[in-house]
Amino acid sequence: MAQYSFYQDERCAVWHRTYYTIEAPTWAEALVKAASIIKNDKSLDDDIRIEDSEFLDDTIEALPNERKPEEPTMEFYAETDYGTRLVADDIQGWLGASEQEQ
Repeated sequence: MAQYSFYQDERCAVWHRTYYTIEAPTWAEALVKAASIIKNDKSLDDDIRIEDSEFLDDTIEALPNERKPEEPTMEFYAETDYGTRLVADDIQGWLGASEQEQ
């Protein structure tokens, strides 16, 4: 029996953690600089360095399709000899595939 390859992409929300090193004369001044990262969307200068980052996999949540109902949050693809093809999504449903691609 033949085997066919598929994969699913799903739009999700996930927390991303970034590790910083902040150089400052005092803890209080380091806290002010740390707050400026979020408040002013400030990320880098001579006193603030990004050391590492990671996605927090245990925070992954599927996004409901409420924000933009016309945009899919889940897509299903087929891998064929002719390339990768979108075959279904959670908005339009089954998009079909030609016999040639099967």
